[in-house]
Amino acid sequence: MAATGWEHAGAYRVEVRGRLTDRFAASFDGLAIEPGSGSRAGTTVLVGPVRDQSHLMGILQTLDALGIELISVNPDQPAADLEGRGTQFQGFLPQRDVRAI
Repeated sequence: MAATGWEHAGAYRVEVRGRLTDRFAASFDGLAIEPGSGSRAGTTVLVGPVRDQSHLMGILQTLDALGIELISVNPDQPAADLEGRGTQFQGFLPQRDVRAI
């Protein structure tokens, strides 16, 4: 990933409640849509590169505009690459009611 001045640039996993179909692919250009499995059945994970904070916020705003409930946002990198930085942005996103799909 090219240097952007934002230290969190890289691949991300954005988990949402419900099953998103391929019709949502255009809304999340560049992110793969993967169904959750096992204990995560009934969820969908958007996986792919996030180039900067503005791009991440755009993804989150799109989810909100579509009424899709956000479960988690995590860097999709090996744990060793994240040592000392944490693996989830807990407290990063405001808590608020969102509509379920």
